[in-house]
Amino acid sequence: MDFSLLDVVTPLRMQAMEAMTLTSQIGWRLGVVIASVGVILAISLRIAGGGGGIAPMLVGWIITTGLVLGAVSFWPAIMQESFNTANEVSTLIGGSGVQMLDVLERGADQFSRTVRAAAAQMSLWPQSWIVAGQMVVLGVWIFLMHIATSLVLAAAILEFWLVGALLPLILPLALITGMQGVGLGALIWAAGMTIRLVLIAMVLAATTDLVAETIIPAPTEEPDITLYYIAVVAATVGTFLVWQTASWGRNVIQASAGASSITALASQAISGGARTMRGGNSDGRR
Repeated sequence: MDFSLLDVVTPLRMQAMEAMTLTSQIGWRLGVVIASVGVILAISLRIAGGGGGIAPMLVGWIITTGLVLGAVSFWPAIMQESFNTANEVSTLIGGSGVQMLDVLERGADQFSRTVRAAAAQMSLWPQSWIVAGQMVVLGVWIFLMHIATSLVLAAAILEFWLVGALLPLILPLALITGMQGVGLGALIWAAGMTIRLVLIAMVLAATTDLVAETIIPAPTEEPDITLYYIAVVAATVGTFLVWQTASWGRNVIQASAGASSITALASQAISGGARTMRGGNSDGRR
């Protein structure tokens, strides 16, 4: 069964990579402006204060600016290598990469095997038709669980690339005194998203392969309805674990110091805008 028409992740990933190249260039220019203004102000303040400590400040400025601007310049490559790492780990553990279509194809293969086993089970006895009907229903449920799992995986991949395309605009904030946590939070977020994809891949390898290779009988084996019920339970638990892993990975990212700074900054902006709107509405009522 060909699911290539359902692959919405790859086109969006390619667009995010193109956007990331643009945001990386914008972020680099933004970082140059911030660094230049910052060093001019810092030198002016030290000259006004007597001129002490300019040399150590310049050394620190050169190192920090070089690291931040270097990260912004190579950000598309950093994100691509991070995704490749998650893919390699997934392939090493489960034999396939972090791909939505791989999960769908696995589910379709298990469904077709179940249907073939159900057809082979049918005979003139009415009981065989009941068993075959149960097997088809169980095969449909297994396929639905793989669809749900593929959607969770697709959401994690899209979040990785779409958020990654915006992070070059946040990284230069690390050059502003008092906002280093917000800028460095971009690096923490990228690392956390990579770990999240690896964890999802590990759960997929432990559950979907278990259903496909261990529980569901091979075409040459005698079908057993009990095994298909066990396969349904395993597929359902696997989907739940993938969803929980995605949620747990998101919580870990948001709990990190830098990511919480980004979240706090966004929350302050939203709450500030809401207070402004409420203030405008109250002035209008007066």
